[in-house]
Amino acid sequence: MGKNIQYRIKLSAITLLIILSVNSFDLFSNTKWDSISSVLLNKCIEQEGAEKSQHYLANMVYYYAKTDGWKSKKTKVYLKKLFSSIDSFGFGLGYEWDAFQDGTINSSKTNYTITITEHVGPIVIEAYKNNVVSKKRVHQLLEAFKKIPLADTFKIGKCIAYSDNMNDKVGCVHNVNISGAYFISLLVSAITVDSSLIKLKNDIIERELNLYIKKDSSYVYWDGSPTTCDQNHLSYQAWCMNRINDVRTQEISNEIIKKIELNFDNNLQALIGQVRLASINKNINNKVFSTLNEIFITKKNNYKEIDGYYFHKPRTLSELLFLVTRLK
Repeated sequence: MGKNIQYRIKLSAITLLIILSVNSFDLFSNTKWDSISSVLLNKCIEQEGAEKSQHYLANMVYYYAKTDGWKSKKTKVYLKKLFSSIDSFGFGLGYEWDAFQDGTINSSKTNYTITITEHVGPIVIEAYKNNVVSKKRVHQLLEAFKKIPLADTFKIGKCIAYSDNMNDKVGCVHNVNISGAYFISLLVSAITVDSSLIKLKNDIIERELNLYIKKDSSYVYWDGSPTTCDQNHLSYQAWCMNRINDVRTQEISNEIIKKIELNFDNNLQALIGQVRLASINKNINNKVFSTLNEIFITKKNNYKEIDGYYFHKPRTLSELLFLVTRLK
């Protein structure tokens, strides 16, 4: 009887130790990003005076919603700023821009597809699901999305244009196109949509399945590109294809992610994509955590600034903050 009691005590102790270990690991997993997100937040706030982009504002909404709650004061402050910008410029940049550097200038109120489908849209939809914005705001997204023309001459599937400006119907930008399919899936989870939108989603998927460059595990950035896509936009392509409920897109996504896992590009633009994929791939997650620690905590890693991605730029910093917050 004594030996049996001792055995049970030891077994209970071992079980408790295992439970504590698991809980400690979970706690570590959930909080290991805190130091990084704290540094990123402080840098964002320090630099935000001149930053007015909807992308930045939406990123800040998401950070405060996830840390303080959707109905917190700071979340509401940034939501108000975001909708003020939308009411002034639509889903535009607030300034003129030549998107394809072809001499055609888009107005400050040009609606950009990626702003609707990625930078702002998913945040607005999540805010609606958490009862802090009205359905009218979701329909505002939908109506803007419906006005985006098609921009493809490929016979299989469809591609939505880069913006609602007819000058931007110059070819398919692949990560923007697949973001449209993912965006439609988010809309379906929030409101009732008509069947034509579901058909468009399926047509977009078919377009991307058929233009995948299997030998390179890649896409061109857009149909006029002479080379394959940069790692940031390719990562976003893979992330969207992973999130869409389609076995075929997920297979392509896994091939792309495996390629990126084995070859990290050493620049800030690529880092955005790498952090995005950390939510899917454990090895990438570990490597990204180490890299961000080296850059922002120990300051031993010097990722190169490239193509408008700068360590002092609030939009870049806020995108990293948004992606890290999603990992927590």
